[in-house]
Amino acid sequence: MKSSSVAAARTQVQLANEKLDQLIGLYRKQLRMHNLEFFNVSGVTHLIELPLDVKVPSNWMKVNSTKKTIRYHPPEVSNTLDQLLLANEELSVVCRTAWDSFLKTFIGHYSEFQAAVQALAALDCLYALAMLSRDKNYVRPVFVSDEEPVQILITSGRHPVMENILQENFVPNDSNLHAEGQYCQIVTGPNMGGKSCYIRQVALIAIMAQVGSFVPASSAKVHVMDSIYTRMGASDCIQQGKEHFLRRTE
Repeated sequence: MKSSSVAAARTQVQLANEKLDQLIGLYRKQLRMHNLEFFNVSGVTHLIELPLDVKVPSNWMKVNSTKKTIRYHPPEVSNTLDQLLLANEELSVVCRTAWDSFLKTFIGHYSEFQAAVQALAALDCLYALAMLSRDKNYVRPVFVSDEEPVQILITSGRHPVMENILQENFVPNDSNLHAEGQYCQIVTGPNMGGKSCYIRQVALIAIMAQVGSFVPASSAKVHVMDSIYTRMGASDCIQQGKEHFLRRTE
């Protein structure tokens, strides 16, 4: 019932617009001006703009003018515009009523829709990760047991985003951190040397592994982590080649 009301209201709007199209065709023949079009200015629509010396019917209402032209609203246009305004208002009311009705119906099945959307979102995420892993030759990460020392061993790791942007120009790199060996690194280098990219790459690989995804590397051996901390420049934008310290020295 509601959809039929919306369709009927839209039909009225369409009929009014079609009537205006018919009127401009009529005025072209009446004035013998084949290029005549409706003119809009200062929020006033469907004006007929004519040179000063063109004679028009006496019942055409003068709206405004310039030094060279006069703009008119023929009575048929004014009446049709009133109909169009009324039809648009009716359409707005009917659409709002239909929308409110839909929401009332939807609310009664909210939990079912929510469960369906969450399931589809999870499926979409898993599918996307699976396709990415297949197309980019990702590998399955290995998790060490709790009895082993905490470690992050990544061979030929790649940043999943930058690799896609740089394609063959991205250079893979290794990460070797071990609680009983080298347990920290100091990463130095010039501006735009890849420091932020490398640090984020390690963090992303760790996160991807722990959500169950394959990772962009030749091999990866990681420990279960409870948190990842990183501090990058607030203005960093690796994709556009903009780095925090570089921006500050410009």
